[in-house]
Amino acid sequence: MKQGIALTYLILISSLCFAQTDSLSVKATLRPDTSLIIHTAIIDSIAPADTSKKVTKKDFISIEFHFGLSKPIGNYNNDYFANPLAGYAREGLSIGLNFSIRVKENIDFLVSYSRQTNDFKEAEFSKNALAKKNNYVLKVNENWRNNFILLGGSYEFKLGEDNYFTPRFLVGLCVSKTPEYVFEPSSAKATSVSETIASNSETRFAFKLGFGLKKNLNDKFTLSLNPDFFYSSTGRNINKPYFDNLNTAQSISTISFCFGIGYRIGR
Repeated sequence: MKQGIALTYLILISSLCFAQTDSLSVKATLRPDTSLIIHTAIIDSIAPADTSKKVTKKDFISIEFHFGLSKPIGNYNNDYFANPLAGYAREGLSIGLNFSIRVKENIDFLVSYSRQTNDFKEAEFSKNALAKKNNYVLKVNENWRNNFILLGGSYEFKLGEDNYFTPRFLVGLCVSKTPEYVFEPSSAKATSVSETIASNSETRFAFKLGFGLKKNLNDKFTLSLNPDFFYSSTGRNINKPYFDNLNTAQSISTISFCFGIGYRIGR
């Protein structure tokens, strides 16, 4: 096909050159720039189309809901009665939202909220709390509650067709509430009525380090698995009433394993 077009081009050029010997013919049938126009048109028809400037939209906003397990680690999980830093926290739930903005190819700015609740090991904690309270039992009214509000970034590594590895790091604040419990008389020999130890609320520095394994279902929806390490602390140690001169902060450290469902806006 291209050989035929090229041959036609040569014939036209030869004809134009021959016609230029007859000035009357040129004046009657051709303008001075006719050969240039024909030359440009034929070259453009032979050359392949340029597709290198095809634009693919990269900017988008994503919202992801996540839910799963919150597992305490370190002193936060410890339940040894002689440890003044023990948190007596057991496994609980983690839910939240991630809001991300694609700021550059493969780089996201993240805003994250996570709420974690961890049950309180009252039986183990009672070994200290009830040491000097005969004829009483300890009952928990409220468990550990931690609300993480964090900002940070994430990078997206492609693993294969529509599969991605997304490491992330975020910092911010955690609003924590310690457990609330009640000493209740267990017999008529108790010397007083019920006594409530109220929950204490504090806002402290926090951070999260983790990654996601993400699957693009289509241009709008994603699924992900998200293991993350969370850290914060409280200034008021729950063991303070039972240890002399205890002024050490209570650490809060968990690993969450969450399943996420995401939706993209503007892609």
